[in-house]
Amino acid sequence: MRRIFVVLVISLASVVALPAEDAFATTTPGTFHALAPTRVTSTSVATHQTLSITVGGHGGVPTSGVAAVAITLSAVSPTSPGGLTAWQGGVRPATTTLRFAAKQSVTNGAVIPVSSTGKIGVYNSSAGSVTVAVDVDGYYTNGASSAAGAFHVLTPVRVVAPTTLSGGHTITEAIAGHGGVPSSNVGAVALNITITSTTHAGALLAFAHGAVAPGDAVVRFVTGQFAAASAVVGVSASGLIDIKNTATSGSVSVSVDVAGYFTAGESAIAGSTTALPLARAVSATIAAHGTLNVGLGGRGGVAFQGVAAAIVTLTAATPGGSGTLIAYRSGATRPSTTSLRFTSGRPSVTTALVATSTTSTIAIYNSASVSMQVIVDVSGYVHSATITAPATSVARYVRNISGVAGDVTTMHAEGQADAASGARLVLLDIGAQANDKSGVVLTDGAGTKISYSGLVTAVQAYLDGYGAVAGATVAVGTNNDANDWTAYPASQRGADWANRVIDMLHGGAGVAVVGADDIESEFFSTEVQAQQWETSYLASTSAALLYNGSATGCPTSFGGTATCSFGWTLAQYYALAHNGTRIRVLPQIYNPDLAVQWANVDRTGGGALVFAGSLTEHAIDATTLSPGAGWAALRNAIASVVAVPTIPAAVDIHVDG
Repeated sequence: MRRIFVVLVISLASVVALPAEDAFATTTPGTFHALAPTRVTSTSVATHQTLSITVGGHGGVPTSGVAAVAITLSAVSPTSPGGLTAWQGGVRPATTTLRFAAKQSVTNGAVIPVSSTGKIGVYNSSAGSVTVAVDVDGYYTNGASSAAGAFHVLTPVRVVAPTTLSGGHTITEAIAGHGGVPSSNVGAVALNITITSTTHAGALLAFAHGAVAPGDAVVRFVTGQFAAASAVVGVSASGLIDIKNTATSGSVSVSVDVAGYFTAGESAIAGSTTALPLARAVSATIAAHGTLNVGLGGRGGVAFQGVAAAIVTLTAATPGGSGTLIAYRSGATRPSTTSLRFTSGRPSVTTALVATSTTSTIAIYNSASVSMQVIVDVSGYVHSATITAPATSVARYVRNISGVAGDVTTMHAEGQADAASGARLVLLDIGAQANDKSGVVLTDGAGTKISYSGLVTAVQAYLDGYGAVAGATVAVGTNNDANDWTAYPASQRGADWANRVIDMLHGGAGVAVVGADDIESEFFSTEVQAQQWETSYLASTSAALLYNGSATGCPTSFGGTATCSFGWTLAQYYALAHNGTRIRVLPQIYNPDLAVQWANVDRTGGGALVFAGSLTEHAIDATTLSPGAGWAALRNAIASVVAVPTIPAAVDIHVDG
């Protein structure tokens, strides 16, 4: 499975940032620097005229080293319908940043490239005049970067020409490989979606092709309305996105511009973005001239701490009056800028990168004289600090022994090599217990069987080679893949693994020898049998147990509560993976979905799982997550469950033989 992400934002409605400049210092290209929102212009622009705006050196934006600025663009009191196009100057792109009707004041966020002289341009395409207001909310560092979550700014390019989309229908569009977006290694794209010719009220959803459609819209509209709104949309493995018209009938004309993309992968550096599937944070009423504080930690995968800003979509669904919303860092002085303008009876939506407090909380102020129903969705966050993965330890699929004397030499050498490499959490994955109760069947595909005594001899040689290593753990593992639980019941299997394997082994000074079990629903046992194995094992030995399975078939959206595959549930996985300090979890994190599944398992039990580390298989399959990326994926996912996640090790599994 592949997790599809919405990453940062092309059209950020308002990057309401930290009250001063950066809360972190980074020069890595493509990282975001939040600034105190600053109005840089409010100027009347005549028909078909361009306003040149100097942003470099204003509002905290440097005079050099800037790739793009995040702005809030407002069209105030236009005399005729039309649009605004914002870009870095020079040849104007055939794109639209903001659409408006006559006398309709609207806003939209945008990430706009900056010229070498620190300027941007705003063009008025209408037949009348309009007051253009621009607030600067942050900037992106210039330069190319392969860091996960880094933003790559593009001159806005139209990638989807106006296309009629009927109510209830979905169009699929190729984005990767178009408009300057690479064909691979793209996590998400920053888009501006424009709608015209609306014949029925409704909304548009935008999401990665093949992913579950989000619960809320990137654009809402009424009959006869036209609008442009920002969105950040994940792309499928083949570079596709879907756009769905939720209207029950009628149609709209849809066009799409792309203004940037984000490098795929798990963000780990300050200023980079962890992208998330769009998820609901809150739907609440804000009183007239009132303020709503919204805690985003734990919502849709947002971390509880270490967050500089969150990507949110603000929706004024059915405003009963006209006014503005201002989103900003909770606890900061409210800025005099604008995040979203709305008009009575007209739904308005925009995407904003909003600075958060140390507890991942934002504030939203309603300037209207009437109460407002406001929807806040979240689709990612910016890291305020760099996280560093531990050194990689080793795990092994043991397939190079056969119960002969030579096993001792082979395993002794491997133990020496692993200790010398610095591995401090080692997993030796042996295979399933043989149905005839004699020993273990290796995972070599040939059905090679090793007796319990032969296995102990081989593993003891490994431990002798590994030697004395303070604070190290060597786990010796089986799995629940047996197909005869009657002749060799689960309770006896668990006791045998404890008494005939683990208790027969002894490590050097400082080395703990523990059991391990790769328990998954797709293997040949029920959840009840897996629990019986665990209970019997723990009752038969004082040694701990390492749970090194995957949460197969469980929900891959943060907060998911559905059942997992083969009828297992999140609660059952939690029960298997939690037993105080007796059980520690080394979850398989071969792709980002698996990290989300384990976050859902942990959340089910209140975040009490004890993690030994993350387990990847990059040495076996280079297309899967690297040890560092797997660790970051698990750490970022669990950070949305507990405030300070502890993931001590990054373990990568190899194949012996």
